Amino acid sequence: MNGATMSKTWHFFVVIVLGLSSSIASVAFTILVQKLINISLYTFSIWIILPIGAVATGFAASYGCYIASVYFNKRINNFLLLQIIIIAISTQFILYWLGYYFYYLEDGRKLREVVTFSKYLDVLLTKSHYYCRVRGIIIKGGEIGNFGYYEAFSEFCGFLIGGCCVYLKVRTYPMCGKCQLFFGKSIKKDIVVL
Repeated sequence: MNGATMSKTWHFFVVIVLGLSSSIASVAFTILVQKLINISLYTFSIWIILPIGAVATGFAASYGCYIASVYFNKRINNFLLLQIIIIAISTQFILYWLGYYFYYLEDGRKLREVVTFSKYLDVLLTKSHYYCRVRGIIIKGGEIGNFGYYEAFSEFCGFLIGGCCVYLKVRTYPMCGKCQLFFGKSIKKDIVVL
């Protein structure tokens, strides 16, 4: 393996590792907030249909790909977009799965010993109740029913949009049209600042 091929392979794995790291960090932060104040950040939406919590979580989950791309001068291509999208979408799955895996029933049994993951998701999505806050007044809604699947799809799209925003941010930097590498060293200074 020559030096150029090894460098490309190394950069590929760095993008994946940093992407997974930011995904794990965003999942940990989301779960921490949920445990502390009983709010699931990724389910936050405006007018039930604008999943801004999912967009923000998908963006945060994919941020490691952004750092790796800029810092290691990773080519902007469709494969990078695919990596970012997979990281963003898998974060939603991880959040659902961890909720299932670590849920304990009142009698101390693990939920995973009683029901399957698919049954858990069905109950989670269709039996949930939504609460709205309008001018300080909390309005309790009934059981969400099959609309929960739409809400999960809306969140899925939010995670996807968040990941795509990371990709679009990387694309804003000037790059060589021929080799698609970034121009200038000043770009790395902008890694943390969005």
